[in-house]
Amino acid sequence: MHASPGPRLRALSLCLCLALPLPALAAPPPLRLASHDMLYIEILKPLPFTDVETKVIHRKEPVVPQPAPDAAGVLKTVPGSDVNRNGALTGIVQYRGMYGDRVDVHVDGMYVGSAGPNAMDPPLALVPRGQLQAVVVHRGIAPVSAGIGTFGGAIEARSLTSHFGDGPAFHSDGLVRFDGSSADRGRAFNLFAGYANDRHRMHLALTREAGSDRDTPLGRLHSTRFERDQVRAGYGFRSGTTELDVEARYNDTGKTGTPSLPMDILYIRGTTGRIRLRTDRGGGRLDATLYGGSMKHEMDNFSLRPNGIRMHKQRLTHAESDSIGIRLGWRPGDGRSKLGVDLFRTTHDARIKDPTRAAFFVDNFRDVRVRFLSLFGEREGKAGRGHWSAGLRLTRAESDAGTVDTSMAMTMPAVAGLRDRFNAADRSRADTLVDAVFEYSLPLSGTTELVASLGHKMRSPSYQERYLWLPLESTGGLADGNTYVGKVDLKPERSWQFELGFDTREADWTFSPRLFYRRIDDYIQGIPATDTQVLMVNNMMGGSTPPPVLQFANVDAKIYGFDALAGWAFAEGWRLEADLSWTRGARRDIDDNLYRIAPPRLDLDLRRRWSAWEAHLGLQAYARQKRVSATNHEQPTSGYAVWSAGLAWRPDKRLRVRLDVDNLADRRYYDHVGGYNRVAGNIVPVGSRLPGTGRNVQLRVHWRW
Repeated sequence: MHASPGPRLRALSLCLCLALPLPALAAPPPLRLASHDMLYIEILKPLPFTDVETKVIHRKEPVVPQPAPDAAGVLKTVPGSDVNRNGALTGIVQYRGMYGDRVDVHVDGMYVGSAGPNAMDPPLALVPRGQLQAVVVHRGIAPVSAGIGTFGGAIEARSLTSHFGDGPAFHSDGLVRFDGSSADRGRAFNLFAGYANDRHRMHLALTREAGSDRDTPLGRLHSTRFERDQVRAGYGFRSGTTELDVEARYNDTGKTGTPSLPMDILYIRGTTGRIRLRTDRGGGRLDATLYGGSMKHEMDNFSLRPNGIRMHKQRLTHAESDSIGIRLGWRPGDGRSKLGVDLFRTTHDARIKDPTRAAFFVDNFRDVRVRFLSLFGEREGKAGRGHWSAGLRLTRAESDAGTVDTSMAMTMPAVAGLRDRFNAADRSRADTLVDAVFEYSLPLSGTTELVASLGHKMRSPSYQERYLWLPLESTGGLADGNTYVGKVDLKPERSWQFELGFDTREADWTFSPRLFYRRIDDYIQGIPATDTQVLMVNNMMGGSTPPPVLQFANVDAKIYGFDALAGWAFAEGWRLEADLSWTRGARRDIDDNLYRIAPPRLDLDLRRRWSAWEAHLGLQAYARQKRVSATNHEQPTSGYAVWSAGLAWRPDKRLRVRLDVDNLADRRYYDHVGGYNRVAGNIVPVGSRLPGTGRNVQLRVHWRW
């Protein structure tokens, strides 16, 4: 696949010409980018006030190669986490059985809502892997200060950024990176250039990446190509204890496949930006951020895939989303407490059209508005030999939707009935959410600490769960192949969580296991619809059978499991890292399992470093998953193990060359959370599990100044 040249490529080339001279402006300073492979993962304990470095219980370099170009792929090496993969750039974070908007995901301190109703652009899709500096994971029950929606956890992606210098002289630093991969003929070019002194800093980041359909042991998997351009620029100013920074990002995703969903991406274009102020005032620290974004998105079911027997049903969806948020945080001088306010507002619109029939339209979502006003406070202290932290967050969540219409109402009375019933209903809803977290840690020895946590979290229904008025598959990326209809009067989800574990850090080894249990009341899940009008419309539209259609409803559920991470430096230059994840999700009201729960996983990574070289041998093994959701007609998967190996050469601090091979044995496997094929004429039938990537050779070349 070769993208045709156009305004995006010309703009990228112009910015590149402007940026490349930056290194010549000053002598190279000490490098401020992360060491080794640039990217790292920090796994934090949920302690909100101590210094950042003291919260890090584990830092790892995710050298195990991942075939996807987005930032989400690195989470497949974090205990408890996984990725629901619907496309090359559509990786939805899963953490301990929670996924979608149940997991709070920040990108450079901002909430970034998906432009479309099927989460083709989840938050981590906004960060190209070549521009990713760190992924920060709040392990276990996330502190309330981590965000508004930490029901299922909290994760933040941090992009490369510039840093203030130590004196008045300006210096430059940066990175040029090329990535290539064989399985998808992928290629990515990334440039990051920074220029700064002790008062000013600025940076420019450019990305161009593209790939063809992906190879598997069964053949080439269609509708898996991708292409994206991105430009990001920022400026910061510092005076005394006051810092102000501004950053803007323009993203242009081109034709990109999502084979687990009924449509593919034609484009996702838009801008996000933020202004942040940090200053010391009145004996405390004020942190204020204003951010927002505007995205436009089109998708269809015929440009990248054949329609098969449905050629007479060409569909194109145009969606738009706008968001704005404010975050204020105040930390008194003693550093033992924190107060904050979050405000966030987002709007969504989506209309389905038929390019062959100008008169056809469906208002999928129209004038949907979601607002959050949230206050939080946290406090920490000591009790005997132990340490405690506690936090409380109160949130007012409001949503509303405009009236809808469709051309089908003229010929289908049942559709007109659903439309009129939705329009006549009171669509305005408001929920009061209460989050509370308490953690206690007790030193058992000089190297071991016991950790126990208790949390109460709530979540308001998503706009898809509330306002999907017509049986469709616009479900925020569930990708189970079923049609759904929403329910306006859904109750918010409520859960109690408990976690127990310990952290041991010796001179040459670490071990950190956790047991967890979560009881969820009013969990939102699709159940077979009984509304005769909904069933009639679904049958007329050719919906899935069985079940005819699912309707979002409140049920009861539980999630429990175990995860652990460990590291062992057993000889000079040798290190073995391991992590284990085991999660079980089930309904409490009926005998059924929850949908799309990742099976047990073991990761092993053996590394050897000497002189300018580093080698690694990795194993990622999944057990079979037979505990599947009958309600969602979920298919079980077999267990598998995939080996990887790599070799890196770093002759000096500026140059790094890395060669990795994933799936060394070219083994056929099926990722349980990887979705089902929705593309006619593909290498597997429609409705079958999508095969994993075959043997994939990746070359990465980094040059820094």
